Amino acid sequence: MIHFKVWRFLVVYVLNPTLLVPVAAYLWSRYRGTYAKPIGLPGAVPREFLEASFGVLGTGLAFAGIPNVGLLHLTRPLTFVATLLVVLQIPAMSRLRRNWYLVAMGLGLLAAAMGYALDTPAYRNSVFTTVQSLIYLIVSSIELRWILMIEDDVPVAARPEFWFFSALLVFASGSLLFNATSNYFLRTLTHDLLPIPWVAVNVVYVMYYFLMAKVFLCPKPTSS
Repeated sequence: MIHFKVWRFLVVYVLNPTLLVPVAAYLWSRYRGTYAKPIGLPGAVPREFLEASFGVLGTGLAFAGIPNVGLLHLTRPLTFVATLLVVLQIPAMSRLRRNWYLVAMGLGLLAAAMGYALDTPAYRNSVFTTVQSLIYLIVSSIELRWILMIEDDVPVAARPEFWFFSALLVFASGSLLFNATSNYFLRTLTHDLLPIPWVAVNVVYVMYYFLMAKVFLCPKPTSS
């Protein structure tokens, strides 16, 4: 059996640092100047720095051996709101979709409050994270459909919006079951087996971070 410390090393020192990949991609894109700015995603850059800052803070606590579960009750809803604000500011967003997404934001915040009361800061906010995954799953599916329907000379793979919503789709679909069952794992798994679900979901997060990095690494459209 793999020892707990090995699992923890894999999560904290190998998988978690990939949360900085999108920020590194943005800084590289500005340095090179050959990549398109994600102008169709207003607020994407501040949102990415916000998520990375929260990730660094949580990882820093983990490095220090300090539980960071209570902190996630605050940072996860803030990142959720920042993500939906990016979606709401998309220039081509219809009023109907914008209203539905505002309702979804309210439901997510309500789930965060309910989860805080039910799970307490001692456990993960499984109510909120499950609702968040469901909302991301719906929003990304709807927006990817709209992107694929647009008739344009710009290839789909060269659109920052495509990679943004693809990242959310991977995040949501890959973490949904984990979010719904994570507190069960915390209560039932033995000390050495406990990190296994976290390793699995962090592999999903790695894919999410690399897809989100592609938002900032789309080539500039060539002039005709």
